[in-house]
This record gives sequence, C-alpha cells and structure tokens, in this order.
Amino acid sequence: MSNLYRYFYLLTAFLAAAACSKISDNIIWQISRGNGEALFASPAGDTALLCGGILSGKPYLVLIDSKHDIISEYSDEKEGKFTSGLVSEHYIIATGESGGKVLVTSVGKDGFPVWDTTLEFGFNVERVSLCRKSDGNFLAIASKSADSLDTETYGIAFISFNGDGEIISFYDTLFYSFYAVSGVTVGSTGNIYLAVTEAAAGGKTKAVVVSYNENFKYLWEKELYNNPEYGASCLAITVDNEENIYTSGYAELPDSKGNIRNAFAASLTWSGTIRWKKYLEYNNISTSLILTHDGRLFVLNNGCLILNTLNTVDGTITGIIRTFAVCDPSFDRAEGKFVTEVFDNVIVIAGTKNGSFYIVAKSPDSLSPV
Repeated sequence: MSNLYRYFYLLTAFLAAAACSKISDNIIWQISRGNGEALFASPAGDTALLCGGILSGKPYLVLIDSKHDIISEYSDEKEGKFTSGLVSEHYIIATGESGGKVLVTSVGKDGFPVWDTTLEFGFNVERVSLCRKSDGNFLAIASKSADSLDTETYGIAFISFNGDGEIISFYDTLFYSFYAVSGVTVGSTGNIYLAVTEAAAGGKTKAVVVSYNENFKYLWEKELYNNPEYGASCLAITVDNEENIYTSGYAELPDSKGNIRNAFAASLTWSGTIRWKKYLEYNNISTSLILTHDGRLFVLNNGCLILNTLNTVDGTITGIIRTFAVCDPSFDRAEGKFVTEVFDNVIVIAGTKNGSFYIVAKSPDSLSPV
C-alpha cells in the first residue's frame, strides 16, 4: 500500500510540474537585474524597450533591444528612483525623486548622461509621472505616492519642459490632507487627466479622476467610490482617441477578517461622466493599464502580475493572463507595477520578483484558464 501511495504522489507531482511548466512556457522572455524594482516600461520605437526604477537604492534605467539583449544601462549617483520615462529619437527622458525632490534626467541611448536637474517644492516628492504633450514637449506631475506614510504637507506640481531641460511653465499648490497623483495622461484636446488618491472622512482615502486644461486650470473631478466606510485609490490612467478615459486602482470591500482591497477598472467620458465600473481581482490592486494598437484594454493587477482584458465599451472582462502557473497574491513575492506594449505585439510587465528588478514579456493572446 505504501508503494501505491508513493506512486500516486510522484505521479501527481509530475503532472502538477508538467502543468506548471506548460503555463510558464507562455513567458516569452524575462530579465532580472538584482535588488530593486522596475517601476515603468516604455517602447523605444519599433526595436527597443526602456525600463526604469530603482536598483540597489539608486535611480536606474536599462535599454533593451528586440532580442532582449541590453543596449545600455544608466545608474544615477544619487539615492532615489525613476518612476517614469520616455524615449525620443535621440535621447531618453526620465523623471523620479531623489531626497524628496523632483529628479529629471536626460540620457543618451548609449547610457551616458546628457543633462539632469532637481527641483524642490514645498512638500516631499515621492512620485513623478511623465507624459508627452501634443507640441512635443514633456509634462511631469510630482506628488506623494498613493501608499505614502508621510504625514507632512501634501502637494502637486505641474512642470512643462522641453527636450533640453528648459522649464516652459510650472504650477504647484499645497494640500493639508492626503493627496497623491499616481498617473497622468493628456487627451487630444490638450486636457490633462490625473489618477488621484485623496483624503476622505474617517481616515479613509477616495479614488478620484481630476481634469485640468493645458494651462493647469482646474476643470472637474469625479469620485469613483463614495462609501465612507471603505477606502479607495486611483493608481493608473490612460485615454483613447475619442477622449474616453480609463483608470484603475482598488476599492475596499468587507471581509471576514476586515476590509480587503479589490482591484477595479473604470471608464469616464472627457467631461467626467462615468461610463462603467468593474471589479477585477479579489485581494489585489490594479496598478497599470494600456490600450494596445488594436484597441484592446489590458489592466495589470499588482499581486502575481495578473492581466485582465476588458471590453472598452462596457467593461466586460473578456479574458485573464496569468504570468505564473502557481502564484498567490496574498503570499508570493511577485508584483507588477507597469504594463506596456512593444514590438512584435508583445505585452511587457515591469515589477519585482523576490526582491529583484524584474521585466517579463507575455503574448496578449495567451489567455489563461480562469
């Protein structure tokens, strides 16, 4: 009987390993770079990919070619992190924080620095989001991070600058309760849309989309979840060609052990009317989202780097892509911070795995069993 049990155990283990291997084979490629976090990824034309974040406590950038080989790397001498970056024809622009200040850096594609600057405001900066404006210049938004533990003054700074680092315009304001911007996007009208986490009653936070015009004048804001007993947070935002807004984050829900975070995605019109809202992964948070070249909406859930695909019209969940065959968001040390689409119709996720700076590529068509 003991031999039978042993045979059954070995057979079960073999089949589980085979299943795990089969799903894991859907990873196209992956790169790990040491102690740190990959906080963003951005296409560099049709042949390369820029990733950045923090490595060994320093702001870090890596440029990767279409064969997944490293073209160049850059590590700043200052402590801090890069939280956003874009690639132009000749150079890289990256933004982040160092010592509570805004860090803006330009690096050549060969990894050599071109210029950098730090900007100080009346609050400690923890995150800087970056996007390109319709005139070809850049817009950076500086604030706290949505998970900040800092209880000092909060604020937001808008910084418009060109590729040479010259400040074109800026605007900053202070808040005396929690306020954090996790993402920025600019529509075809020039209007600016922010994914915001604001203080709410009872020590909770609320998930809000806020709009400004191109001159940094406040237009409107829309709260997505308004139950005062449960917190919520907006963590990512993008916009389509018709100026429909898409955002994601988390909303708390009741659980037998107390409130638990549940990932969500939502869509609004350019004027702030909610089109739809959908709950996604239970006990998870949605940290990033992207509209692909063929119009599909992919939403990244932080724990275990799980992707949901959604119908952009009504938010219907049309599929799920699990990066790992076996992974529990509650326990496993794998987190997804950012998702983008690159060459050859590939989805790339930036994040961390077992404490390392981690990048992984998946096919957008390799759906997983629910």
